[in-house]
Amino acid sequence: MKTTKNFQRMVAAMAFMATMNFAMAQGQQAELDDMIRPVSPGLAVDEVGHRSASPAQEITFRIVQVAQGTFGYEVARDGRTYIRQETVPGRAGVTGFATAEQAARVAELAAKKLINGIDPPTISQQELAGMGL
Repeated sequence: MKTTKNFQRMVAAMAFMATMNFAMAQGQQAELDDMIRPVSPGLAVDEVGHRSASPAQEITFRIVQVAQGTFGYEVARDGRTYIRQETVPGRAGVTGFATAEQAARVAELAAKKLINGIDPPTISQQELAGMGL
């Protein structure tokens, strides 16, 4: 059973990455704009479902293409942009994430922190290292 779930997650992650690669190949931000992810504490990046942080608040994130072919993210509350992160948080310089998948992992963490009442949703170097970034 656990192996089946891991396999399903791997397939979903591969489909997500393939979709992101297609969007990059097309060079169209519109493709990335369509990938808005509702987030709740039990969801992974590759799962999409309609969830709310509270009955009155919805937290979502989306991946954005930024300077030099890198990626960032936006986190929205109730459809309004709350955070726009164009660089890797906590790192010197102005470089974004190398891949959309990296940006999505960090965006999901930031969104989950907001859902759990952590505001601002600061991302530490230890958390980045734990994600392999």
